[in-house]
Amino acid sequence: MSDLDTFLQAAKARGASDEFLVALMKEHGWPQAEIYQALGRHYAQATGLPIPAARGRLESAREAFFHLLAFATLASWIFATGSLWFELIDTWFPDPSRTLNTHWTWSRISWQMASIIVAFPAFVFATRAVLADIAANPDKAASPIRRWLTNIALLLTALISIGDLVAFVAALLQGELTTRFLAQCGTIFLLAGAVFSYYSRGIAKPA
Repeated sequence: MSDLDTFLQAAKARGASDEFLVALMKEHGWPQAEIYQALGRHYAQATGLPIPAARGRLESAREAFFHLLAFATLASWIFATGSLWFELIDTWFPDPSRTLNTHWTWSRISWQMASIIVAFPAFVFATRAVLADIAANPDKAASPIRRWLTNIALLLTALISIGDLVAFVAALLQGELTTRFLAQCGTIFLLAGAVFSYYSRGIAKPA
């Protein structure tokens, strides 16, 4: 045990505050880092517990990677699902004013299907990694990256839902409601509502 450790322990035993000891030792030429290290050793001995190690940059980067991957892949397959349903709705309820070919073919939905096939398993993998990490480290449930992405997702889905309702009301007031339009509005509302519910009731809450 160094002289600094001995002095700090004796001073703490007599009720000296950490702030006073830090200022006193710095006044006598001790580096601040050494003072805090000595105080850390004092409290580790007093509590019988080692000082917890801070998370490294690599671990923080890994956490951010999986959160961003889950967010991006969720957006990918949700948008692909919406586009797929729009294609099917256009086929089932064609717009008389359009002269485009409405015959349903695989080529028209190949990109949507590919996005769902690739993005959905990646979303499941990333989400499972995030939830496993939170289960092992409960404090990560309140991590800044998690809160930011959750709030962004909730904001985007709320804005999309509001825009969808505005379009519905406008069409209603103009007397232009059609089965095709209702089906498309319903698709947007259901997908946006599902994402909003997922973030607000599921992953948005600390485990």
